[in-house]
Amino acid sequence: MTITEYIQQRRMALAEQLLMTTQLEIKEVAIAVGYTSHSRFSSLF
Repeated sequence: MTITEYIQQRRMALAEQLLMTTQLEIKEVAIAVGYTSHSRFSSLF
């Protein structure tokens, strides 16, 4: 696993946790985990 893959995996794990445990919108979660584009985040998730 590359460092890039590891970081992406950790971001997605945090995003999943935030989506399940908060009332944040998807674009807010995307920003919270380091993505500037919620559409890019959605395509990766």
